[in-house]
Amino acid sequence: MNRLPMPTENARSTAAIAGAVVSDLLPIGSNTVNELWQQTLRRRYEAGQQILIEEVRKKGIEALADEQLNYFVPASYRFFENVRLGTCEHALKFLASFMANELSKEYSEVPKTSKVADAVSGLDEIDIQLFHDAYKSECINRAGEEGLPCTSAKKIMELFPARYENTNETVLTSSLSYLASKNLLFQMGPVTIDDQLPFYRVSRLGWELVGAAADILRTESD
Repeated sequence: MNRLPMPTENARSTAAIAGAVVSDLLPIGSNTVNELWQQTLRRRYEAGQQILIEEVRKKGIEALADEQLNYFVPASYRFFENVRLGTCEHALKFLASFMANELSKEYSEVPKTSKVADAVSGLDEIDIQLFHDAYKSECINRAGEEGLPCTSAKKIMELFPARYENTNETVLTSSLSYLASKNLLFQMGPVTIDDQLPFYRVSRLGWELVGAAADILRTESD
């Protein structure tokens, strides 16, 4: 039995694979609506492809080994699904950075990447900023005298008064609840009997995302 030829080094490049995924995902058709949608998707995919390739290259990764291919191909399809849905650039950088970090590991998990993709889908710049502030607030609280590893809308507003001076505490709590629904935070409930609004902690998935996308957070949020 003849063995199939192994992919060349160029065929194993992240750019080539991402380009092949984009080509596979573009719709085929000749009606006006489909052509307009195809043009929109092409622009989105090209922008998303650039984000993904850039984040992977930051890790010094070009040609992929077999194990990396087994991860990168399905993960790329999941990434471009978020691109298709119109996920904002900041959130796409989050996801691409996470994928690049997974590629640098000995074992990469596609299901975990799907969870991250679900988590960042629908987030905007304000959501990402709040997530970063919640993370920083929790870190500050961990190092404080009370040592409470949690945060709340009130604590975030106290730490970053200029950023949230025109924000209602209840509205900010609602935004934290939204991040919790995306599995980036989890709600603890009031810590003391005097607390009226819930407290939050960064979830396990949130911590993994922070660790993988630390550079993105510093660039986009600070």
